[in-house]
Amino acid sequence: MQPVLYESESDSERHILFLHSYGGDSEMHFHRALEIVFVLKEQIIATLNGDTRIFYPGEIAVIPSYCLHSFRCPAGTEAYVFTISQNVISKLQEFTQISFSSVLPENYFTREIEAWLRRCEDDWPTANEPMRYGMVYYFIGLLQKAYSTTPKTPQRDNLIPEILNYIEEHYAEELTLKFLAGHFGYSKNYFSTLFNRITNMHLTEYLNRVRILRVKQELDDPQNTETILQTATKHGFNSLNTFYRAMKKYTGRTEHRPPQ
Repeated sequence: MQPVLYESESDSERHILFLHSYGGDSEMHFHRALEIVFVLKEQIIATLNGDTRIFYPGEIAVIPSYCLHSFRCPAGTEAYVFTISQNVISKLQEFTQISFSSVLPENYFTREIEAWLRRCEDDWPTANEPMRYGMVYYFIGLLQKAYSTTPKTPQRDNLIPEILNYIEEHYAEELTLKFLAGHFGYSKNYFSTLFNRITNMHLTEYLNRVRILRVKQELDDPQNTETILQTATKHGFNSLNTFYRAMKKYTGRTEHRPPQ
C-alpha cells in the first residue's frame, strides 16, 4: 500500500515552489497548499482523492487544499509545477472565494499560459520574492481568464481534511478508532469505512507511517541529542520493539544510525 503523508514543507508561511519537472513518480500525499501542474510532454497519470485520470500535453491538473494525490510519470514526461501556500494565496482576496475544476483542458489560451510559464522558468532563478509573488498572481490571473470558476464550498462540507489535519497535529497521542469516530461525530464502523476508503489503509497503519516519518526526521538531524527510545516515545511509540517493528514494515530496515 502507498503511504499517505502530510507534506508540511509546502505549507510553510511564504512557500512558493516553481519547477520544470522531468518526470519521477510522486507517492500519495496531501498539503493545504494549492498545486497546479501544466503538462508539457508525454502524460501524467494522476490520482486525486481516489479518482485516476491521465493528463496530456496542454492540460492542467489543479490540486486543491488537502486533496489526496499521487502522480505516475512515464519516461519522457515533462511538466511545469507550481505549489503555492495558502498564506500566499490569501493575498488574492477574490481568488480565496473561487475554485477551478481539477481538470483544465487545452483551449484557446493554452499557448499563452505555456509561454508565461516558460518566461517564469527563465526569470525564476534570479527573481526576488516580490517578483515571484507577481509571477504567481499573473499566472492565476491567466487561469481565471482562460477557465470558468465556481464559488468555493465551505470547508465544513468535507470533514476529511479536518480528520487528516487533526491526526497530523495529534499523532503522538493515543489516537484510537473509537476516539476519532466520536470526536468527529461518526459511528465507529462508518468512520473506519470512510477512513479506509480515502487512505487505502487502516488507522493504525496510517498513524505508524506518520510516526515513523517524524522519528526518522529527528534521528537524521545532527542536532538531535536524544536517544532512539526518547525520540520514538515522543512521537507516539510506546516501546522500542513497537518502533522497530513499524520501521521494518514501512522502511524495510530496523537499524538506524544514532546521533553522533
